[in-house]
Amino acid sequence: MPNSKKYIKEYMKEYNLTEKCRKYKNDYYQKNKERLKQLQRGYYHKHKFDETKSHCLRKRLILQKKYYKEKYPDSNTYLSNKTKFIIKINYGEFIITF
Repeated sequence: MPNSKKYIKEYMKEYNLTEKCRKYKNDYYQKNKERLKQLQRGYYHKHKFDETKSHCLRKRLILQKKYYKEKYPDSNTYLSNKTKFIIKINYGEFIITF
């Protein structure tokens, strides 16, 4: 029921988001959308190798791998075992190794 009008009214009342305030915030975002995106990209590129930040790529990939392994314990990672796929296409042979 989070999308019901009654819920939205209660939410707006609780956080003091009047219709005028919400319209102002939306207009501000629409006017400055590109600038805000540039600021976000700049912040990301400035801190992308910082392990203390949440958007560090290495850290995110390690966490993603960990949670995937917890969710699917029988899965094999590509790096744990060398997997070879041999594909024969029109008398040619291609070997793909992971």
